Amino acid sequence: MKKRELAAILSAHADGLIKGNDTSDQFLTEYPEDAAELGPLFHLAAAVQAALIPVKAPVAFVNRLRNDLLTHTPPKIAIKAPVSGQKILLMGMAAAGSVLSVAGIALLVWRRLKTSGEAGQQPATAV
Repeated sequence: MKKRELAAILSAHADGLIKGNDTSDQFLTEYPEDAAELGPLFHLAAAVQAALIPVKAPVAFVNRLRNDLLTHTPPKIAIKAPVSGQKILLMGMAAAGSVLSVAGIALLVWRRLKTSGEAGQQPATAV
């Protein structure tokens, strides 16, 4: 038996137990090939149903709870903006990093130009 079909049968059986109708025999007759699996489950469901004691909440409690739930306002969550000093520091560090990157590239280009210019201007040596 598929799990979905088993779940539907057990749900229908539980609904019958809640209404006071034990439909175990009806389902066992309808699904005789699955009686070995369904029988113990129906027995367990009936035992659990018999052990349950209906509880009725006092009207005053229900009314107070309803009122509390309806009048409760959830706490407001504030999202804190970054402190302006931190923001300025972060922007300053980003600007300094950019300046250093540009300076490093300029220095690299200057050194390459300098070394390539010196290589072409070496004096001739007498042999």
